[in-house]
Amino acid sequence: MRTFSIENAIYGDLDITGNYVCLRPDKFVQINSIEKPLPLFNNSPENVLFTRWGDGIVGGQGASDNSGIAWVNKGQEWIDLGKTFGTSPIAFTTTRLYIVRDTNHVDVYLYKNQEISLLTTINQQIGVNGIRYVDSNGVIITGDSTYDGSKLPNIKLAEYTTLLEGLHIGQSYVDGAIIVYRSYRKVIESGNCRFIRAYRYGNEIAVAISKLSENKVVFKWFSLDEIVAFSDEKSSTIPPIIIPPIEPPVNTTMKLSNEVKATRDAFIAKFPFPFTSEGPTPDDFEDTFRSYMGRMIEQIVFSHPNQGWGWKDAGGNRPPSKDSLANNKLVENDLLNWDMFGSVGTGKPSLNQDPDSSSIKGQHFIKVIGVNHLELPGPLPIPSPVDNSDLILNLQRRVSELEASVLKNGSRVAFVTESGKFVCFESGGNLHREENPISTDRDSAGSWETVTIEVK
Repeated sequence: MRTFSIENAIYGDLDITGNYVCLRPDKFVQINSIEKPLPLFNNSPENVLFTRWGDGIVGGQGASDNSGIAWVNKGQEWIDLGKTFGTSPIAFTTTRLYIVRDTNHVDVYLYKNQEISLLTTINQQIGVNGIRYVDSNGVIITGDSTYDGSKLPNIKLAEYTTLLEGLHIGQSYVDGAIIVYRSYRKVIESGNCRFIRAYRYGNEIAVAISKLSENKVVFKWFSLDEIVAFSDEKSSTIPPIIIPPIEPPVNTTMKLSNEVKATRDAFIAKFPFPFTSEGPTPDDFEDTFRSYMGRMIEQIVFSHPNQGWGWKDAGGNRPPSKDSLANNKLVENDLLNWDMFGSVGTGKPSLNQDPDSSSIKGQHFIKVIGVNHLELPGPLPIPSPVDNSDLILNLQRRVSELEASVLKNGSRVAFVTESGKFVCFESGGNLHREENPISTDRDSAGSWETVTIEVK
């Protein structure tokens, strides 16, 4: 068994033989011991997200505004292979490179020596969570299809990879990264484990784990015989599995109405959605975006009352969705969902202009009281009755939002002049090193343009 970690890193990947890659944000892409400079987008270095390892080739997604480029590197310069879609849009096999172009198309390239050539385009519904892995038969296994395994009796993992029948690795619903093998459920790494990449060759296993809260990547190599050495998983709090009666499938896919999209667009125009322009994604970004999504839904409910619009959660005491809109009236006895945004988990979300609905029957619909955030004219609609649990949830979310908006000890703030420029404290505020320690000509807020509030 071999384990090591890299600090100040994210998005790790590896192979069975010991090769590895990860992103060192705002610095370089680390390929084994090589520090590969970041590629340039509009003449500025940009981070490469969701980095993946092939056979002597690495790749990932450009993180700059309006980029989303598929960057690949075979040891020389970075190569731009065009726009990508969603999260984790790139994957490799030993000879193939897969790039997600939109929700239904994946370009497949052959890479050999220094040559990269387009082979074909696969028509397959991918979804916003991209490619989890490509199996030994060349079948693309999507992030959406392996996102929630809580109702699968022999898996019960989130964001999981199946390496063999009865052998799965993914996120625990309790704590850490878990391997499920035969009768074992073992913790291979504790803590907040995300973007888990797992591979098998014979009896050998390789796993890369991003630990976002600890700002590091952990790499592990071990054999099937060594699984017993890991600790047992803690008792799960997943609710009991209830198998619903089988019903004939119903095609419920539909677009959002132009009226609802107009309300959405007006809300975004007045209240731009959160976006991390520089540096690593804050730990609380998803919660921040969830609050933003809640306010948008309040406006949609206000502007289109009594039409069944609301919020949803996946049940089992999980939080409301951070990026989707739900409706429980458009189709009888069904709950529909629209993914309004993609890539929220990266800190750089993108708007899905014309999303399709999907049936999420069995998940929990949350009634929402309409709020006129846009201050539109007209009387307030009479809200539909709500049960106390949903009302309390809505009020708790609003209180948390108000608390989060109050500046307090430790808050990070930036100062903006009337001309829209950011105030910069040169050399991080070291007044003895600069002749002019303060300037007012910055277009964005970096480490020298933000300060920490300290209450004394």
